[in-house]
Amino acid sequence: MNPNVNVILERAKELILKPAMAWESIKQEKGDLKQLYLNYAMPLALIPVVCGLIGITLFGVHLPGGQVMRAPFFSALLGSVLEYAFQLLTIFLTAHLIVYFAPYFNIKADLFSAAKLLVYSMTPLWLVGVFQLFPGVAFLSILGLYAGYLLVVGLPVLLEISSGKLFWTALAVIIAWILIGFVLNLITFGLIYGPMYMRMMAQ
Repeated sequence: MNPNVNVILERAKELILKPAMAWESIKQEKGDLKQLYLNYAMPLALIPVVCGLIGITLFGVHLPGGQVMRAPFFSALLGSVLEYAFQLLTIFLTAHLIVYFAPYFNIKADLFSAAKLLVYSMTPLWLVGVFQLFPGVAFLSILGLYAGYLLVVGLPVLLEISSGKLFWTALAVIIAWILIGFVLNLITFGLIYGPMYMRMMAQ
């Protein structure tokens, strides 16, 4: 099934403007992990990757001395492909961790529900990825922190967590999410971006 752009935009809009209503609707969604990835996660995850690739190769990074440093296309492309794959892998691994540790938090969690929670919470982070198009305003990506709020709102709906356990469960999920993403991004930086920027600075 091809992703429906209008459906994606409507869901993203509802999550941003009416998160409580959106999560109740998401809870009723049927499907599987494959459909969730193909119809929502994979199209939206392309936004920061594609915009970042265009930004550092076409517009470049402006240095304090006035020079503009542009990344070599093929190195940046390889880094972008890894970054894209690792975004999706982070969700997959974190969802498995949620399911694995669910009994310790006394919550109900299956892989599809955990993945839905993470994928839809990622919506703001993917949308603000458009700012990567212009490296000079990439700092506006901080607006993506709204994803944390979406996660907190979505947890009791999708995983039926009591209010007394919400804070610690949300904190555990966010920490796991960040740590997995950090490790995978470190691999990308070490293999691709680190050497690429070193070569660029040496020129």
